Amino acid sequence: MSTLTTLLGRGLQAAVGAVFAATAIAVLLTPRMPVNGYPRALALVTALMTTALVAITVWVARPHGPASPALRRRQTIIGLSTALLASIVAVIIAGSVTYRPTWDASVIRRASSTAHPAPYLQHYFGLYPNNIPVLGMARRVRAAGELVHVGYTSSFLVMNGLCLLVTLGSVYLSARWLVGHRAGMVALLVAFLLLGLSPWMIIGYTDIVTMALLTLAVCLLIAADRASIRARRVALALAACISLGASLVFKPMPIVVPIAVGIVVLVEVARRATFRRIGVALLTFAAGLGVCAASYVGLGAAARTAAGLDAHQVHQVTPATPLSFVAGGLLYGPGHPPSYGGYNGPLVERIRNKPVDETNRISWQVIEDQWHQRGLSGTARFEWDKQVWTWGDGTFWAYGEGEDRWQPVIAHTVLTPMVEPWDRVQGSLWDERSGLVTGLWCAVLLVLGVGLLFARYDRRTLALALSAIGIALLILVLQGRSRYVLTFVPIIVVLAGVVVGDFSRLSR
Repeated sequence: MSTLTTLLGRGLQAAVGAVFAATAIAVLLTPRMPVNGYPRALALVTALMTTALVAITVWVARPHGPASPALRRRQTIIGLSTALLASIVAVIIAGSVTYRPTWDASVIRRASSTAHPAPYLQHYFGLYPNNIPVLGMARRVRAAGELVHVGYTSSFLVMNGLCLLVTLGSVYLSARWLVGHRAGMVALLVAFLLLGLSPWMIIGYTDIVTMALLTLAVCLLIAADRASIRARRVALALAACISLGASLVFKPMPIVVPIAVGIVVLVEVARRATFRRIGVALLTFAAGLGVCAASYVGLGAAARTAAGLDAHQVHQVTPATPLSFVAGGLLYGPGHPPSYGGYNGPLVERIRNKPVDETNRISWQVIEDQWHQRGLSGTARFEWDKQVWTWGDGTFWAYGEGEDRWQPVIAHTVLTPMVEPWDRVQGSLWDERSGLVTGLWCAVLLVLGVGLLFARYDRRTLALALSAIGIALLILVLQGRSRYVLTFVPIIVVLAGVVVGDFSRLSR
């Protein structure tokens, strides 16, 4: 049984690897251009050079023996200090090109400025109740800024900087614990290039906050798995479940992580099958889910209370239903290049203010129409196009929401003239920057994919791999775009580092 389940674990890892390797190759050779176009040759060269550098490092780098406690402490100080410095740099750069967003983030901004939101704002939160906790967070951020006479944009920028610090620190520690100090530093650098220098650092919304909470949860789970003292293991696991529950308050996507962990628990139980082990494993997992659910309910209620909308009539508006997001995920979006299953304005207008039954009826009709038009092969082709389109954007939909790409810079610092050319979508170097980060992102996916094809079975590797494929499947089923990948970028970077480390050990 142990050999069979180990083969099952390796098979699952290899299947995930095949999907991501094929995706990376398709993005480089036959891309479905995202909202931010880029020079294809530059992205291809960047990806190939980065992948070649990784391959050379695997063959040349010499393995180190176990580090002494003093060396481990120094490495921790170096890694976390680098994360702090990188976060400060990211905040300074983002602060030099701030602008006012035009989409949901703008609604949150306006609603947080008043205790009595206008009727159209109440209608918005009735239609999208998932953003009520976001409003609660935004009110707290605004209030904290007012205490020190700092505006909303700057306050959220500091908040995002703290979240980036948590993210980079968690990336470093996760990769270091699973592979080593050098892998941790490289993973930190890659995460900084993809996330710390991203225009998303400017935006006061859910993406950066959820990313930090999710990455911290994964880091704590890895720490719990390593802990040799039971009390420490339990405390770390509880903290991980609380952080995971908090991430679910702001976005539903992190739900794939407990599902991935549950699958790994089943594989591990099958490898060491005794009634006692099965019982302990299942009870432990159930307890973790309970803590996660309690965190989600408790923190969500606190955030909704902080939003201050209970006295208003937001609950009289019929919200969008899950089925409407499935229907939207099957439609082409307008424009050139087209979008695949992204936000669809005409569908939103069709279901606006409709009762739940009517919304679901319209959604089912859309789903049936698309199936009859495409058939099985056409639907599979559309979903593959959507996969390549979603994962083929190293900017993760930067400036793609609303009318953000046309918004002027409101910050005017000494760095603005130097940062604006490559960090603004109208900048003279934006296309090149987009090509470089997309090439780097494709290299991460390619290394991850090829590495998983040959990696030995490891429960932590499998959990990370299933989390990555989980978000990919969720985006395929629902309405989505590359922004929805942003939250999982740190996990994917860590996973790429893990399989590189595994390759390095196998090559000795």
